[in-house]
Amino acid sequence: MSDFILARVSETLAKDHSLESLVRQLLEMLETVTEMESTYLTQIDDDARMQHIVYSRNSKQLAIPEGFAVPWGESLCKRALDDGCAFSNDVASRWPDCKAAKALGITTYLSTPVHLADGSLYGTLCAGQYRVKAAQPSRPARAAPVCRADCPVH
Repeated sequence: MSDFILARVSETLAKDHSLESLVRQLLEMLETVTEMESTYLTQIDDDARMQHIVYSRNSKQLAIPEGFAVPWGESLCKRALDDGCAFSNDVASRWPDCKAAKALGITTYLSTPVHLADGSLYGTLCAGQYRVKAAQPSRPARAAPVCRADCPVH
């Protein structure tokens, strides 16, 4: 799996150097290693107290739209960060008051914070699934190298 990911990153870096291209490749790799149907990168606007979906990749039933915004305090990502919960396969029970998760149909969720070089929180890198996905011990371990990538986000 890691050889496949390394080859895809090398291929992307060789032909395109845009942030968007790199992020879209990262989302595809995250989908591959997590086997989740939607992957997305968010940005948190502290001043407006909003979280925005900047880039998303949707391959099946669950569709997380680019440009979707939710108040940061009401977001699934904030709840996961506050709870220290990077993975849940029962979102409805864990965070029953999360309207965005209900509206989008997220039942299984994986998230990690994305920090800038100065340590400030930029947003989150997430994966979601419409159907419940059983937790597998190897899945978080496989996703960790992708989720912990040092993204050149500005």
